[in-house]
Amino acid sequence: MNRILTGLIGLALGGVTPLAITSSATAADHGVAAAHASATPASAARETLPAREITSKMVKVGAHKIVFKGKVKGSPRYANKKVKIERRIGKKGAWKVYNQVRTTDLGNWKSQVGAPRQGKWYFRAVTPQTNNYRKSYSSVWYTYSI
Repeated sequence: MNRILTGLIGLALGGVTPLAITSSATAADHGVAAAHASATPASAARETLPAREITSKMVKVGAHKIVFKGKVKGSPRYANKKVKIERRIGKKGAWKVYNQVRTTDLGNWKSQVGAPRQGKWYFRAVTPQTNNYRKSYSSVWYTYSI
């Protein structure tokens, strides 16, 4: 019987949000009349919402069993709410929903995940946007087989 050893490596991505690129030159500098594009109040409010803090880690609980787990922090508590587990195949793949779980009364969540025979699978946890928080992401972790 072939035995597949599964390795876990956590990869914390710092600064998941892209940086804004701004220019110091204005429209008046180029002899063009400046047109003011006003953002809607709803979209401006969405951009200023804080992100939830989502802790995460991978735990090997058996020879062939890996659990991705963590906690959603914030006030009010994120109790009995949905957390989506997203998976990306390879470094350049698209994020797709792998599993959807509910948090406990304390905001804890867990989901069993797998490992590919070849390559790497990347995982992250995502909470949806609410009136008080924007869409939030956990650190990115990946699994692979040896």
